[in-house]
Amino acid sequence: MLQSHIEVLQQAIDLLNDVSTDDFQRVMHPHLSGSIGKHLRHVIDHFLAIENGLLTGVIDYNQRNRNANIEVSISATVDTLEAIQRWLRALEPTDLAGKFEVRSEISLSDTVNATCESTLAREIVFASSHAIHHFSLISIIRSLQGQPVPDYFGFAPATLTHLSEHV
Repeated sequence: MLQSHIEVLQQAIDLLNDVSTDDFQRVMHPHLSGSIGKHLRHVIDHFLAIENGLLTGVIDYNQRNRNANIEVSISATVDTLEAIQRWLRALEPTDLAGKFEVRSEISLSDTVNATCESTLAREIVFASSHAIHHFSLISIIRSLQGQPVPDYFGFAPATLTHLSEHV
């Protein structure tokens, strides 16, 4: 199971091999409000919240590293993605059943946090799915920049299965 999440992160690393610093940092207004760097920082924040939850017992998705170096530095982003891959490889199957409190702000008009119980496995699945959603937005950014993305970048695994069954 963990290998599939490592592969999701590898997609981002592979994409960054062909992205200039300018393209990485550029926001394609008025179509989108975030750059490739900001989207990947957001993805990384979710994985780091989960990793931190192993230490604290609370996965807090409200803790973000906005304006971090990984929003502007491709090498810092790749280094962080590779560190998360190493963390995933080091997890034991027994770790995945570990229960955690998950905290996330849910209201647009007031400061309201939802708190619920989850497992490490479920939250890693969520973070990978969330990453794929942001990869789809990154695909749009690359299209607006006139640049290609790898085949199936930003596609959900279930979509790829569906496509392969109907070819």
